[in-house]
Amino acid sequence: MKQKGYAPDPDMKFNSQTVRNYYAMLVNRAGLSLVDKSIEKTSNRWTVEHSIIGTMDLIVVIAMTHFYVVEYDDPEWHQYLKTIPKETRLLYDLVCLFYGDKPVRPRGLFNPEWNLI
Repeated sequence: MKQKGYAPDPDMKFNSQTVRNYYAMLVNRAGLSLVDKSIEKTSNRWTVEHSIIGTMDLIVVIAMTHFYVVEYDDPEWHQYLKTIPKETRLLYDLVCLFYGDKPVRPRGLFNPEWNLI
């Protein structure tokens, strides 16, 4: 590995006890073998990570885990939505679309009292 330029920083020092602990942990793992090469990402994996399907999957996960449907629209909430960045508003609009254009509220993602945005 050093011939290929993948050498660790020579100034980096590890505590000898830490090295022994990691070595012992690796030795006790069944079915583990150490190699000096890795498997390249497959074209299928690259496609999934960079496709619109992957993006839509992420929106679905966010919609299901970070938002909930409410029974009515709140005018104060809509006033607040006008103050947030357009990228954040886009996420909110996509989640509403996911739920069939029903009004939704975040589960702690952005709260006006937190001033996170």
